[in-house]
Amino acid sequence: MNPRLSENITTFPMPCPTVTYVIPIVPIPWARPGKTQSGQSYDTQRHEKDDYREAVGPQWVKNTASTVALGPLHLDATFFVRIGPSTNHKEDSWAITRPDLDNYVKFLLDALNFLYKDDSQIVSMYVRKVYHLNPRTEFRLELL
Repeated sequence: MNPRLSENITTFPMPCPTVTYVIPIVPIPWARPGKTQSGQSYDTQRHEKDDYREAVGPQWVKNTASTVALGPLHLDATFFVRIGPSTNHKEDSWAITRPDLDNYVKFLLDALNFLYKDDSQIVSMYVRKVYHLNPRTEFRLELL
């Protein structure tokens, strides 16, 4: 967890505000951890996750007063991916390309685990991947 965001955090069991967060960064898919020569695992995406946290942190503090959600959550997310130069796809059409949608979701949940106590709280989700000229990730969490 980002040390700057972990100060003065409280938890709450009641419904949190439903806020749509925008991460103005090209969506990033999850990647396997790396291994050192001695066999130790390390997070190859540490810096990218920090970028996501930095993008969401101010929005989160403003809208939730630095609270962490407890209880079951629903995730609604849209990953707007860049339209490739050699494709004839239209903006806002389904992005049927690699990387797979589940890898974008895994990365998002790993990067933003300061919004809730544990990934296991996400019990339902609606996620989609579409082409767009302005790549970004938009998501919201709802307490069920």
